[in-house]
Amino acid sequence: RRAHGMVLISAASGPQPFDPVFIADLPAPPQTRHMRLGLLPEAGVAEMVAGSLGPCVAERLAGDCYRISGGNPALVHGLVDDYRMGVRALAVPQLTVGPGTSQALLGILHRCDFSMLSMARALAIMDEAVPAAAAGRLVGLDSESAAKAMAALHDTGAVAGGRFRHPKLAVAVLDGL
Repeated sequence: RRAHGMVLISAASGPQPFDPVFIADLPAPPQTRHMRLGLLPEAGVAEMVAGSLGPCVAERLAGDCYRISGGNPALVHGLVDDYRMGVRALAVPQLTVGPGTSQALLGILHRCDFSMLSMARALAIMDEAVPAAAAGRLVGLDSESAAKAMAALHDTGAVAGGRFRHPKLAVAVLDGL
């Protein structure tokens, strides 16, 4: 209690709760605090893009970055990296979902609960907006587990309305099979 220090523990969110035994062993508040980091708002994405690419480029790209990433910082970083690669390769730079964004998405999915990865694969295979129960049946999830996995996928920012925000995000999941 007298030591001045801080320990930060990061855990991926998902349908399965974090290990309750581990949480039970943590000190009670006020020594501990649980913080849930949500997705960035559009202005936050614009600020991130401006910090990496400058305000002029951010003005042009931030809206599309937000639309594709849903405000997920890892996906925004991937989009920025892909843009930089495109600047070196193309005469007319444009925002693309390339290897950086694909790696970011796969990293997110592989750190989460396996049911989320399974559900993402089902959505990528079906390639259309589908109810959670229908996608869940494809991968052997009951209705409740499928609904939780779909909600968790929406929380990543990569999925909205039961489908990937960008077709190349679905392609990235398929390529990861």
